[in-house]
Amino acid sequence: MVLDAITNTNIPHLLTVIVPRHPQRFDEVATLLDKRGFKYVRRSALSDNFRVNQGVAYVLGDSMGEMFTYYAACDVAFIAAVYYR
Repeated sequence: MVLDAITNTNIPHLLTVIVPRHPQRFDEVATLLDKRGFKYVRRSALSDNFRVNQGVAYVLGDSMGEMFTYYAACDVAFIAAVYYR
């Protein structure tokens, strides 16, 4: 639902950072982004300067201990918990 909402915003040059709460979900989220055809890069593939190539719409935060950096760099943060039943 969140990916649909982001897609429907039509904000030019929007960069969305998705950080799964648990490391075991990193690959699951990457698969979801692949299936949707979104251009993304894993944080672990970026250099320490966090430079993202043009055309990349998503960064998958697949590293630990960097939430403060994400918060400091963003204009808006959306934090959600998903509960499975």
